[in-house]
Amino acid sequence: MQARSLRHGTGVPESFSPWARREDRRLTGVPGLDRAREVLDLAVLQHVGYPRCANLSTQELDEACADLFTDLSQNPARKAFSNQAGVSKCLTSSSVLYTHARDRVVLPLEMMFFQGHTQELKVPRDFSQKALKDLAGQGICLPCLGLIVYCLLSTGSLEA
Repeated sequence: MQARSLRHGTGVPESFSPWARREDRRLTGVPGLDRAREVLDLAVLQHVGYPRCANLSTQELDEACADLFTDLSQNPARKAFSNQAGVSKCLTSSSVLYTHARDRVVLPLEMMFFQGHTQELKVPRDFSQKALKDLAGQGICLPCLGLIVYCLLSTGSLEA
């Protein structure tokens, strides 16, 4: 219902699928395919614009969406995808991020990198992918937390 309203508001036909219904799309790891396809298409329509995305070649559309990440766990009306500057909404333990550049869902370890952890991060072998994803969605690495506290202290927003 939300998707239909969003499409009507921008004048985009319901049958138009700029991203998810292309035959070369694998959509690796994407859950709930029909709903997810609609969310991906709406993100591309919003990111690139309509009718511009209808006039782009496959390669041009791929390039236009190279920095686009879409959170498939959110409703279409929330517009949970990265903006033109590449900034995304925060991660949660239920986030299912799709990277348009790689045509797949972002892995839990990659989510840890988004939180500021380095590639030297050591994950115990018995740590499940779900547990790692939950940690990424609920945590923040210490250098990032330290920077936040420093900024709050230096602006007088936090009493020492």
